[in-house]
Amino acid sequence: MRYSKLTMLIPCALLLSACTTVTPAYKDNGTRSGPCVEGGPDNVAQQFYDYRILHRSNDITALRPYLSDKLATLLSD
Repeated sequence: MRYSKLTMLIPCALLLSACTTVTPAYKDNGTRSGPCVEGGPDNVAQQFYDYRILHRSNDITALRPYLSDKLATLLSD
């Protein structure tokens, strides 16, 4: 009886460990050193679109808090 419980426990543990291993959808670009906008993704996106509607200029420096470091550097060059 003892071995039958153990033989059921091992496959269940392997199955659970396989389910919790997640591969990221994209590679992280590293740390962000620029200023950031507060809020979650939906809130930040809404603030970005509201800002773009109110300020229709092509001034990239004003959009810096909404952009990643790499994207801001790419757009400013």
